[in-house]
Order: sequence, then C-alpha cells, then structure tokens
Amino acid sequence: MAYCAQCGGQIADEAKFCIVCGASNVSPQKQHEITGTVIKCPNCGDSLKPFAIACTSCGYELRGALVSESVREFTVKLEHIKTEEERADLVRTFPIPNTKEDIFDFIILASSNIAGETRKLVFEAWIVKFEQCYQKAELIFSGDADFTRIKNIYEKTLKTIKKERTRHKLRTAGGVVTNPSMSFSDLFLFVIKNAGVWIGIAFLIATIIDYNTGGNGSMLELIGAILLIASASVLNRRKATYIEFIIAGLSGIISIALSYALRNGAVFQTAGGLVLIITAFQFFRKLSKGDSK
Repeated sequence: MAYCAQCGGQIADEAKFCIVCGASNVSPQKQHEITGTVIKCPNCGDSLKPFAIACTSCGYELRGALVSESVREFTVKLEHIKTEEERADLVRTFPIPNTKEDIFDFIILASSNIAGETRKLVFEAWIVKFEQCYQKAELIFSGDADFTRIKNIYEKTLKTIKKERTRHKLRTAGGVVTNPSMSFSDLFLFVIKNAGVWIGIAFLIATIIDYNTGGNGSMLELIGAILLIASASVLNRRKATYIEFIIAGLSGIISIALSYALRNGAVFQTAGGLVLIITAFQFFRKLSKGDSK
C-alpha cells in the first residue's frame, strides 16, 4: 500500500490517482520514463518494440502502415519537386531525426532509391543521404543489437552502388553519340580533341595508297604511327570521355588491320599493339581514380 504525496491518504500501488484528494499517483521519475512517443499496435493497442514486424501480444502483422512522420514529410516534399537539381538538393539536405525508427526508415528509403535511378545528380544525392543515415546510426547506437541490421543493409547496398555507378559510366560513354541535342560546337570540340587519331589514321591510309602507286610511304607510315601512339598516351591528361577511349582502341585495331594491306606492315602492327596497350592502361587508370566522366 502506498501513500498520497499530496494528502497522505492510503492508495493502492496500481492506482493512478488518490481516491481522497484526486492527486496523481505517478512519481516524477516514472513520469519522465513514460514521456515520448509510444507506438501502439493498431489491433490490440499494446506497445510495439522498435523495428517490430508483428505485435508480440496479438501477432498482428505490421505491413508498412507505421511510417515515421519525418519520412512522410520528406516523401510529400519530394513528390512536388520537378527539376533534377532541386530534387537532389532536398535529398542531400533533408535532416534525419535521431530515433532508431527514423534512421532505419531513411536508410531503407535511400537504399531502395539508389537502384535504378538514372538521373546522375539525384543518384549521387541518394548515396550521400545513405551515408548520412549510416554515420548517424553508427554514432548513436553502434553498440546496440539493432545496429547489426543497419550494417547488413549498408554492406549490401554498397555492392548495389558499385554496380549502378558502372551503369552510369556506360551511359555517359554512349552519351556523345546518342544525345540528339548535342550542339554543333560540342561536336566540333569532340572532333578537335581527337584530331590526332583522325590524322594518324589518314596518314596510315595515305601510306597504303603511296605504296600501291609505286612510292615509298615509310615516312607517312612513321608519322601516322607516332600520332596514334601520342593520342593514346594523353587520354587521361586531357580527361577523355569513355567514347574517346573506345575510338582510341579502335584506331589500334584499324592499324593492325591495315598492316595486312602492305608487304611489310611491321610498323603498323607495332603501332596498333602499342595503342591498344596504352589505351587499356589509361582506361583502367581512369577507373581506379573513380572518374565518372
């Protein structure tokens, strides 16, 4: 039996109010413990544990009906944004609350939006948000058993990010030739940047013509080989796109193919082989730097 702190009357331990004066029987310490948002089962009304997929009291399955207010607010704002830049900005800057449930909801949301996102700015923004969620979880409850679930999602999504980034790079590689809105100035710049390849191939063709007309095209052959090798050597230095790497590789293959049109095509074959080796080296060097251009 307990006593009322207000009037001193006897009250039952489980009673919430004094039957004599009506004062609350909840101690300040207990009041502090029960403050905050308590999520209840929609079927039986019992309290739910964090990340619960079913109520432990009645067995009611929770099928995503309980979505945090922060995630709901975020998705509503996202639906009303039209431009890629504004969408990416919101994804990057929207604050993540400090509760387990919110962090868990946000990391799942970010993970699910990373896969299949074709807009580069938005794709990178989701990755930033995903990293923000994981870092906050690691900071707040890394020692908690629930953090293992966050970590598993994180490690699985890192593999997805790697695959998606490869797809984005391949789309970028084809962008030059598939973009119908490419301006004349862009096309002109693309031709100029790869002038060494075009001129080198032209010299090799001129060599064949010169040989077939009775001339000695050894000098033309040497100049063409030097131009192709030099063009391949500076691909990374001039920040070449992936389509330019493909063109450089094709120039090496063309050199080897043209060598068979001559009685002695050793220079063509050597030049073509060197171009292929140098281009492959420069390409993998570009990938190792994580350059997505």
